[in-house]
Amino acid sequence: MKNHNYSNINAKLESITANTLVIGSDIAKEYNYARAQDWRRIEMTEKPLVYRNDAQGYALLIGWIENLKSKYGKTEVMFGVEPSGSYWKPLFEYLGRKNNIRLVMVNPFHVKLSKELEDNSPSKNDGKDSRLIAGMINDGKYCDMMVQEGLYAELRCLMQHRFTVAAQQAQVKCRINQWIEEYFPEMQDAIGKWTGKTGMAILKTMPLPVETIRHSVDEIVAKWREQGMKKISRKRAVKLQTAAKESVGISYGLTAAKMKLQNLIEQYEMYMKQLAGIMLQADLIMDELPESKLMLSIKGVGKIAVASFIAEVGNIRKYDSWEQISKLAGLNLVSMSSGQHRGCTVIAKRGRSMLRAALFRAVITLVAQNSEFKEMHQHFTKRTKNPLKKKQSIVALMNKLIRIIFGLVKNNRMYDGKKLQTDRSTMINQAA
Repeated sequence: MKNHNYSNINAKLESITANTLVIGSDIAKEYNYARAQDWRRIEMTEKPLVYRNDAQGYALLIGWIENLKSKYGKTEVMFGVEPSGSYWKPLFEYLGRKNNIRLVMVNPFHVKLSKELEDNSPSKNDGKDSRLIAGMINDGKYCDMMVQEGLYAELRCLMQHRFTVAAQQAQVKCRINQWIEEYFPEMQDAIGKWTGKTGMAILKTMPLPVETIRHSVDEIVAKWREQGMKKISRKRAVKLQTAAKESVGISYGLTAAKMKLQNLIEQYEMYMKQLAGIMLQADLIMDELPESKLMLSIKGVGKIAVASFIAEVGNIRKYDSWEQISKLAGLNLVSMSSGQHRGCTVIAKRGRSMLRAALFRAVITLVAQNSEFKEMHQHFTKRTKNPLKKKQSIVALMNKLIRIIFGLVKNNRMYDGKKLQTDRSTMINQAA
């Protein structure tokens, strides 16, 4: 499928000709609505087509499309939806892969804002939405659907699943922290974070202060050894017992509280195991993608960051410029100005939040571990003219990282920190 330049609205408008049948469809769980227009936005049917989300419904839609093509002499079809929910995915699979129909998407936020322009009413219904979608396509307010295939599709599914599992693990972690604050708030001051080996051993054996007090120091050490801890400090056991004697934690409902904690620990370890399994599979996929090795050559960029980036972006070679990826991440700058008023310039945040988050975490690590990025961050925040705030500098470096990755993959070369430093020094000298 051709990768159109998303920033060139003229190219989008020119791709819709007198031979194009434009269809907008509003997608729901059971029944979908579709409307057809020509390139002048003239409705080609009095009523929308209503079809089900199943094989018979899709066959009805194809028959309807072919009938309109024959009746009005159309040779091309452009089919668009707003990507709300997940019900549109099987439809796009059916139309794109099996029937070779050009698939496009419109922004749901744009559809919402366009409702009153249609009939001066904020009313919403499926027939109206499908007409709005078709009209927006005719206005060039769409983007082509870039379907990820093969290893890219596998990696995207894996990393989306990882994101969900990591969020669930974070929730369980917060609940365990809450449990500790209620029943043994002094524990972490005595032994450190509960996520370490000692902390996990305590939570599994004697998480309550009354249990710690009942055991001697030698018995505590013995129980820790049962949990596989080889290097054990008796001083830590003494410190834990002292904290237990002075604890102000809750002293009632302890049987149920301990059962609750053990269930939470089981969930936490289950999610840890799942995350490890996901990354093991992701590593196998990345070993077969040549761009992974190029991206990992950047000092400070780890496997999770690379996998997350490729999962969201797909095949980088399909993009015409790094600005397309920046816009996909919602990192393109926007400003609010009117007359003499000049508002603040901010990032759009209209792209993929998971891609933006992956880039943010990657740059935070790069600023700490990569000398070139650290130097650029210091330059942006401490320069005499127009110094940036730290967060603004991080956003600028996120775009810089996109440019570097795009250049590495397009040119098929490893990262060269010295070249980056030379290019940056030349740029600063020219600006001075």
